[in-house]
Amino acid sequence: MINKRVRELMMLFPGSFINGEEELILDKKSNLYFSLKRVETEQDLYRKVLSWCSRDACKTEPFRSKANNLEYQNRVRNSLNEFLNVSYDCDEWMLIYTYLGNGVNDALCDKFIQSGFDMRVIKDHDEEERGRRGFL
Repeated sequence: MINKRVRELMMLFPGSFINGEEELILDKKSNLYFSLKRVETEQDLYRKVLSWCSRDACKTEPFRSKANNLEYQNRVRNSLNEFLNVSYDCDEWMLIYTYLGNGVNDALCDKFIQSGFDMRVIKDHDEEERGRRGFL
């Protein structure tokens, strides 16, 4: 099952490959990748995708031209949306990156995954954080 989902993800990123270090290289030019070590379940795979690919869906600028960067972000966002069967825009991916990027909050990430990727989980967390910091 997990190998099937990895192959499905790879099909959404033409030219992607798995190197000898068990890293899934989704985009060599921009260096979009994550390790497949300790990815044993679909939940593990989703956690890696959300943690390590969310930045590229909304913020990464690997190219010199603004147009190329926007095209890249759109391509990554569309591919991730298709893989997760969602339709998040750039702002929603930015929230995901803010609270789940770089593996910063595995508990929240697991809750988000288990909810079926319900953005209310992230948005509610954002409101709580903003309230704690006095931004509401």
